[in-house]
Amino acid sequence: MNWDDAHFLLGLSQAGSLTAAARLLRADKSTVARRLAALEQAIGVSLTERAGNGVLRLTAVGQVAVRQAERMADAAQTLQGLGEEGAAQFAGVVRLTAVPLLANHLLLPRMPDLLSAAPGLRVELVSELRDLSLGEGEADIALRLARPAGAGQGVLARKLAVLPYAAYAAHSAAAELPWLGYDPRMGFMPQAEAIAKAASLPGEALFPLSFNDAEAVYLAVLAGQGKTLLPRAIGAADARLQELTCPVQAPSRELWLLVRRDLRGLKRVRAVVSWLDALFAQGG
Repeated sequence: MNWDDAHFLLGLSQAGSLTAAARLLRADKSTVARRLAALEQAIGVSLTERAGNGVLRLTAVGQVAVRQAERMADAAQTLQGLGEEGAAQFAGVVRLTAVPLLANHLLLPRMPDLLSAAPGLRVELVSELRDLSLGEGEADIALRLARPAGAGQGVLARKLAVLPYAAYAAHSAAAELPWLGYDPRMGFMPQAEAIAKAASLPGEALFPLSFNDAEAVYLAVLAGQGKTLLPRAIGAADARLQELTCPVQAPSRELWLLVRRDLRGLKRVRAVVSWLDALFAQGG
């Protein structure tokens, strides 16, 4: 087999389609398809299949092949960096995902610390409401605001921290503010339940617009539209916000760390995990 064909499989896995993979790899679509076909022929098994909507997706064997190709790429980058006095010792990409509120206001501001401490590391920070699948290769590391229902054999999970919530409003906001709450479908979240309870108390009110994303609620608070519950690690760090007395018991939420089992030994993955441990050991 041509080892370079595995590079095209990685491109497809990262981009999600032949067209996007072609752009990522700076090749034409027919070249990507031809190199994938050559890899399948060399291995003797199908690595991709057409989904019902015409999208090309990885088969179960293809997902295994991608993980092996990632190891090949990591080994190649390590070899390439041997003569560079450690400049590329963390070379490679780590795909880290979290909900927008955490990604934008806890991870992103502190990302320079990680990148300066890990030469050669590239991080793909995926701000996503949906829980990306580590088992299917959509992410390498994930932060979740709840205990995972079932991490699976290919994913390691552990509680990273507990995030206490508090009530916040903008410094510039009016004295009497309504509560900014969530769409009824989001009622399973502890902060959504607490906000609904607080808004039902005498003298309190609920803003007539509901949300399905904590990041949108955060922006509405900054705009002076109301008050809400936010993680203290975020609210206390924003000088534009003031903490308010909460008329109900403010909740806390567990923060869980998920890591792909097959990647846990890679130096770049260990570097990101260590950074997350240190970050939340300091209270976020």
